[in-house]
Formats: sequence, C-alpha cells, structure tokens
Amino acid sequence: MLTKSDYLKFIQCPKYLCLQKNRKDLMEETTEAKQAIFDQGNRVEEYARRLWGDGVLVEGFYQEARGNTQKLIKAGQKVLFQATAMTGELQAMADVFVLNEETGKWDIYEVKSSAKLKKEHVPDLCFQKIAFEKDGYDIGETYLVYLNKKYVRDGEIDVDSLFILENISEDVENMRTSVLANIPKAIQAMGEKDELDVRILKQCKNPYPCPFMGYCWKDFSPTDVHRLSKVSAKKLLKF
Repeated sequence: MLTKSDYLKFIQCPKYLCLQKNRKDLMEETTEAKQAIFDQGNRVEEYARRLWGDGVLVEGFYQEARGNTQKLIKAGQKVLFQATAMTGELQAMADVFVLNEETGKWDIYEVKSSAKLKKEHVPDLCFQKIAFEKDGYDIGETYLVYLNKKYVRDGEIDVDSLFILENISEDVENMRTSVLANIPKAIQAMGEKDELDVRILKQCKNPYPCPFMGYCWKDFSPTDVHRLSKVSAKKLLKF
C-alpha cells in the first residue's frame, strides 16, 4: 500500500522510501525541534478546520477510516476532515474534503503551515486526487490552504484572515502524467529488500531533511565535497 507520504519520500529519493519501509532501525531519532514543527503543523490544521464549521472528523485509519468516510457521505455529510480513500495499492487522506453542490463533485483542500505555495505541494495534491478517483470519487477542484504572512493577530485569531485558499487545480492536472508514471516505480522501490544505489546530491535536505542522512553520509569525511554549502546539484555533480 503506497500512501501519499510514501510517494513524497520516493520523489525526494527512492532510497529514502526503501529504507523507510525496510530499515527503520537506521533512522535518526526525532529531535525536539523536528517534533515542534510537526506539532505546529497539527495546530495549523486544527485552526484551518474552523473555516468549515460544519465539518466532521473521520475516525480511524486505513480500511476503518475508508468505511467511516463512506458512511458519513451516505448519511449526507458534505464536509469531512481526514476523509480516506483506499484502492488495491494506494491510500490517501484529505485534510478537508468538501462536496461542491454546484458541480456535484468533491473538492480537496490540503492544509500547510507554510506561508506560500511550494513546488512539492503540487504532487502532494495530485497523488490525493488520483487515489480518490481510483476509489470511485468524482473529484473537482484542488486547493492549497496556507498561512497569510501579512495577517497580524489582534485578540482572538480570525481564521478567515489567517489563511489563504489557492486553487491549484491546473498545476495538479498538469502533473498527473508524471505522478501516474511514478506510482508503479514507487511501489517497486518500496518492496526492494536490497538497498537501492542512489547518487547522493542535494536531495538529502530538499525539500525536507531525510532521517537516514546520517546513515547515507557515514563515510563522508568532514571535507567531503557533499558538505559544501550553497552548491547547486548540477555543480555538485560536476565536482
């Protein structure tokens, strides 16, 4: 079962996904700083849910969550938090899943604690759309929900001013072909028992720090070329 987070690991580095699935013992421990970032993301998502006051949180995980998603929709619920889709090989959870009554389609909203749209957000939403479509849902628009850096708090938090909702449906659709091509490759990498041989360039920290970096870099000396800062991947490859 390939999840959205699995897919994002794969496009950052296939070896990352392979090690995550088969050698978790090699992972670095989560630092307090990293945990604080995770906690912040959870808090931002909780605030974002207030934009949809009538939403319902889907309980459970995997098949249980998928079943609960279907039950809530059958009961007439039009806004779900953590709606879950599962097919034979894909699994995805949508931060906010909203029925657009004008189109009759479901719109997906992905909440991020960043203050702008980043390139890694597009494949994130594209994977979700594909997974929900494969599970039988008619998906309409895809939105990114992120923080408004110009917002200044004065008293209680005004969630309508705190967040920006950006429709990135066109970007998501333009990426569909590449995501569909990558999905079987990611599933194959996930099942590899032997460690994948991957050229190390700049992917270890981009877009997110890899918890296997200490393992992969264990043979690099303090003066190794990989430790140069502010060097592009192209120049590092040349070096």
